[in-house]
Amino acid sequence: MRFRVAINRSQTHGGILLIGAIFLVAAVNFVLHQHVVVDDAYISFRYSWHLAHGYGLVFNPGQRVEGFTNMTWTLMMTLVNVLRLSVPYVAVYLGLACGFGTEVIAWFIMKEFKVKRLYRFIALLALSAFSPFWLAATSGLETGLAALLFTLILYRSIKGKLTIVDGVVGTAIFATRPELLMLPVLVIVIVVVDTMRSEGRRLTKSLPAKYVAGLGLSLAAFEV
Repeated sequence: MRFRVAINRSQTHGGILLIGAIFLVAAVNFVLHQHVVVDDAYISFRYSWHLAHGYGLVFNPGQRVEGFTNMTWTLMMTLVNVLRLSVPYVAVYLGLACGFGTEVIAWFIMKEFKVKRLYRFIALLALSAFSPFWLAATSGLETGLAALLFTLILYRSIKGKLTIVDGVVGTAIFATRPELLMLPVLVIVIVVVDTMRSEGRRLTKSLPAKYVAGLGLSLAAFEV
């Protein structure tokens, strides 16, 4: 029994070291390349500044035109404005943190599919060395956050532990990038098909009720 515990601890420590090495490569990649905040990011920054200062979600005071498509990110930047922090600076490093989080969740997704640890390490090492991903994640836009939420809901659906909170996350994905609405809907299809195959349940009894409720209610609230 003690021997098994020692092996598990060793594997855990080894996994932490490998993920640390992956982070190190990504960090070096970030430092070596010129990561700039793109022009489009300042659209969200301007909307968030006006909201934080009481003008509402507007690009120009008095002109109520919805010129952004990343509500979740814009609201996060509003909080940054309220805290009186540097929005471009926080946006870049928050994107970097989201990229790191994406790699961690991707590690566990591959683990669920019984991918060997060496192959997991190689795959994520390649991602860490892939500059376009990090340039996009640290551009000041919502790309890093979208990637994080994407992998998170995918991991939760694989684990089969969907709750109301996961439904809210599904809405957050849509609010971050509207074209990703297909993902939370696809999660329902995957769960239903898997449940019907493995447990032989009917369609109505295979629906992840809590997840669907959370997704539906939060989507309705968002549209309102």
